[in-house]
Amino acid sequence: MNEGQEKQLTELEQCKKIIAKQRATIELLEKEIDHAKIYEKNYINTEETAILLDVKPRTIRSYNLQGKLVGKKRKKEGRLLFSLKQVLAYRKEVLRHWASFD
Repeated sequence: MNEGQEKQLTELEQCKKIIAKQRATIELLEKEIDHAKIYEKNYINTEETAILLDVKPRTIRSYNLQGKLVGKKRKKEGRLLFSLKQVLAYRKEVLRHWASFD
């Protein structure tokens, strides 16, 4: 192996570790949500949803219009809130191609 191949291999290993860590975090969150341990954060706003899905808030609003994610509007502020469980399920479905790194 030359240096370029070794560098690619180490970068791939780092990516695998990051993905495994994120997957473990998501699974933990899903378990806590299912067991009703997360009360205050059952719903997240557009910005938090964008961070979880690694897109811009504008894209999240577009997903809401397209029906990919269903948000609820707060009457007072007019902000969209998304179910954390729904967002995590969407992320798992859309990013399932990452499983090929395992």
